[in-house]
Amino acid sequence: MTKKFKKILFISTLLGFLIFAPILLFYSQGYRFDFNNKRIVQTGGLFFNVSPNGSKISIDEKISRKTSFIFGSSFISGLMPKKYEIKIEKENYHPWQKTLEVEEQKVTECKDIQLFLKNPEFSLLSSGISDIFIAPNEKELIIKKQDENGWRLELFDLGTQESIVLVKEEEFIKKLEIKSDAKPLLQFAEFSNDSKKVLLKIIIDAEDKYFLIDLLSSQELIFINTGGKIKNISFEPNNGKELFLIGSNIEKDNGKKEIEYYDDALFSFNPNREEVLQYIELPVLSQKIMSYAISNGNIIWMDGAGFLYKGQIKEGKVELLEILSLKPLLIHEQSNYKIIVNNLSQIFIKEDETLYFLDPEAHMLTRVFASLKKYQFSPDNKKIALRNEHEIVIIFLEEQTEQPQRKKREKFRLIGISEKLDNLFWLNNHYLIFRADNAIKIIEIDDRDNPNLIELKTFSEPKIAWLEKQKSLLILSDNALYLTKDILK
Repeated sequence: MTKKFKKILFISTLLGFLIFAPILLFYSQGYRFDFNNKRIVQTGGLFFNVSPNGSKISIDEKISRKTSFIFGSSFISGLMPKKYEIKIEKENYHPWQKTLEVEEQKVTECKDIQLFLKNPEFSLLSSGISDIFIAPNEKELIIKKQDENGWRLELFDLGTQESIVLVKEEEFIKKLEIKSDAKPLLQFAEFSNDSKKVLLKIIIDAEDKYFLIDLLSSQELIFINTGGKIKNISFEPNNGKELFLIGSNIEKDNGKKEIEYYDDALFSFNPNREEVLQYIELPVLSQKIMSYAISNGNIIWMDGAGFLYKGQIKEGKVELLEILSLKPLLIHEQSNYKIIVNNLSQIFIKEDETLYFLDPEAHMLTRVFASLKKYQFSPDNKKIALRNEHEIVIIFLEEQTEQPQRKKREKFRLIGISEKLDNLFWLNNHYLIFRADNAIKIIEIDDRDNPNLIELKTFSEPKIAWLEKQKSLLILSDNALYLTKDILK
C-alpha cells in the first residue's frame, strides 16, 4: 500500500466521518429530512394505553405492533410530523380508529382507549317486569310486576336473584282510607343513600301521594301525610331516617296554641319523631322556597324572589352562611325548579328543561343548556354530560391537563343524531353509554378527529342501567331483565 493510497484512504475516511457523523447525530436526536416540504424536521411520537392488553396497533396500515401484555401500553417514536390513520384492534372486539396528528418534538397521547366486545353475553335474570329502580348499593333493586290483580313492587336481590313482595297496588287505597275506583299509578321509587328506605310517589285521582317503606324493619307502608300538598321531597343524604320537603296549603300548630298557614315552606318529616312534620324556619325575609338541595351538611335553597342561599339546619332553623347569587333568577310560578349540587363550587339550577350554572366567582347564573332530559356527573366529578332527545353535550368542570387538554368550564357537543336518545350513564371517566331508538350505544369523549361510537346490541324499547360498582349493565326489554358483565371486560 503506497503512501499516496494511504493518504487518499485517510482523507476519504475523514471526509466520510465529517459528513456522516453529523447526520447520524442528528438522526439519533430525531432529525429527519421532510422530502414533501423539503426541510429538516424533528420527529415526534405516539403513545397508547389500551384495554384489553395485547391489542394490535396499525399506523397508516404499515406499522404494526401490539400493546404490552402487562400494562397495555405502547410507545412509537421517530414519526415524521403529519397526520396518521390509527387503527387498534383485537379479535372479537370492535376496532378503535382515529386520525391523529404528530407534531415535532411532541408525543401525541391516547391513554384511555377501551375496546368493547362485539357480542357480549346477556343472562336473563327475571321476567314479567315492567319497571326497575336501582338501590345505591347496587346489590338490590325494586322491580314492578303486573298481573290480573294489579301491579306490585318486589325487592330483588342481584346476588341470589330472589325477590320478596314489598307492597301491592290495593294497599295504597287501604292506607289512604278512601273509596275510589281510580287505580294508583306509580311515578317513581327512590332509595335513601344507605339503601335502607324507599320513597314512593303515586298518582291517584289526579293527586300526588307519597309513601315510605323501611326495608330493614317491618317494611310497613307509611303514608307521608302533611295535610296539604308536597312539591318537592327527598331523603337527607347522611340520615335516611329523615326527609325534607317543600309543602304548601299546610295548616299547623305553631306551639303557641295558634294555627298557622304555610305555603311553599320547608319541612322535615320523620315518622319516628314525636312531631312527625316539623317546620324549618329560613333566615331571610321570604319564607317561600322554590327548591333546595342538601350537600355536605349544608342546605342550598332558592327563595321565591329567585336568590340562592347557603346555610346549615340547626334545631329546626336554618343558619345563613352565604348569599350565593347577586342577581336573581326570573321566577315563573308554573315552572318546576331543581337545584343540582355536585359540590359547593359546582351548583346548577334546572328550570323545567333549561339548565343554569352558578359561577362561584361572579355569583351569577348562566344558561348552559336547553331541552335537558338527563344529566350525569362523571365518576371523578370533573365532568357533566347533558342530554336532550338528539344530542349529548359535555362540560368540563375542572381543567384537564392530559390530552386532549380542556379548559375549566369548556363545553362541546359530543354527538348529534337523528335517532331519539334515552338513558345516559358514564361507564368510566372517558366513555358514555346510552340508548338511541332500540340500540344500546357507547361513545368515547375524546373528540379528536371523530369520537369512536359503537353499537353494543339492539333490544325492543330497552331501559338500561349501569352498575358502576359491579361494572355490570342491566337491560329491561319486553318485560325481561338481562345483565351482562362483559362491557369493560
